[in-house]
Amino acid sequence: MEKNNLQSFIAKRIRKIRLQRGMTQEQLEEKADLGVNYAYKLENLATNIKINTLEKVLNALDITITDFF
Repeated sequence: MEKNNLQSFIAKRIRKIRLQRGMTQEQLEEKADLGVNYAYKLENLATNIKINTLEKVLNALDITITDFF
């Protein structure tokens, strides 16, 4: 279910980096203070990410916005 290129890029990048860090979706949700199943919904394009949520996710993944994009 492809929404748009940017949303798809963000979802794929988050998943790739999360897996590189050896984190589960649940660990990412806990570290970024996200709701239950939010990482799953995000990675599967079932929700739109807000800028402040993206910042929390990037902090949890220990990556800068520059390195993310």
